[in-house]
Amino acid sequence: MEIKKTIFALYGTRNVGKTETIKIIYDLLKKDLLKTKYSISKCEEYPEEAGGEKEILVVMEINDGIKNDGIKIGIASQGDSPPCFIIDKSLKKLIEEKQCQIVVCATKNWGKTCEAVYKYENKFEFKPDWITKEVAVSEKKQNCINKKQANEVLEKIENLIKKDKQ
Repeated sequence: MEIKKTIFALYGTRNVGKTETIKIIYDLLKKDLLKTKYSISKCEEYPEEAGGEKEILVVMEINDGIKNDGIKIGIASQGDSPPCFIIDKSLKKLIEEKQCQIVVCATKNWGKTCEAVYKYENKFEFKPDWITKEVAVSEKKQNCINKKQANEVLEKIENLIKKDKQ
């Protein structure tokens, strides 16, 4: 069974923690996969294409020691800031060039960033999973929400991988 190609699009207005949540997802993938039956066989970072020093653009290839072909996960934290809306370039890199089957990215609620996700849904048969970025009134509570949402996305990724093995 082939893995269901999915874009996890974390969406919301600016400054609600999308980038921070995506960075937590990346950190969790690096740490948690090593403790489970999956391992990272390759991890490529592209800082020059990420869109800023605080941003990440990463391709991770994971496997379980049984499958010959690894599952590629692409992560892009930058993407919804004007004027260039980097998400289209990031998705092109992750999907077209690196052939990731699972992508995690940030988008706005509407406009060019959403259009970029729909483009890859139609052109490459990716299923978008739109995740509303939750917002808190305090920074401490926001950090908790970011961690909670990162764990939820990680669980969705693990479920996709488990379905692929069945």
